[in-house]
Amino acid sequence: MKDRKAADRHPPPLLMNNPLRNVLERRDRFDSFIREGDTVADVGCGSGYYTLRFADITGESGQVYASDTNASAVQTLSRKAAGRGNIHISTAPSDSMTSIPDSSVDFLLSNLTLCCLTGHDASVAEMERVMKKGGTAYVSITTFGRKSDPRRLSPQRFEELMGRFDIIERKKGRTVYSMLVRKR
Repeated sequence: MKDRKAADRHPPPLLMNNPLRNVLERRDRFDSFIREGDTVADVGCGSGYYTLRFADITGESGQVYASDTNASAVQTLSRKAAGRGNIHISTAPSDSMTSIPDSSVDFLLSNLTLCCLTGHDASVAEMERVMKKGGTAYVSITTFGRKSDPRRLSPQRFEELMGRFDIIERKKGRTVYSMLVRKR
């Protein structure tokens, strides 16, 4: 049997677009990190749970880059964002965000994305590339899954990867480990 790269994991659309998500996960939880005129990257944006809100906050003078490898989710977001000039949507992996200029992002969101792909090192390097010096990122992973799954990221490995940033805050829950980091 040939050794092959595991495909990115995509959550089911029903989960991502379910109205119950509003009860479990507050859409405004990142508002304090974003101001009008900012540039924001929503990495692993799915169908845009946070993207449209980010665009409202940044306003016409700001920019929101939203990317995901799930073409269906990106199409859904494209329909939702039609006519908004400050949202740039791409079907792109997080280790190749070529549509985002170097050192341009004030706030980056990678919510439960790193644990759904195999290119952990390259993805974190891309985050670092696109973030401005002093820019902030919220990055989270799930802490469960089969140890043999190449997409799985252990808390220890997550710590190593995030070590290239200044860590502002860590939260270790039963199923999710998140960090708020700042680019040096």
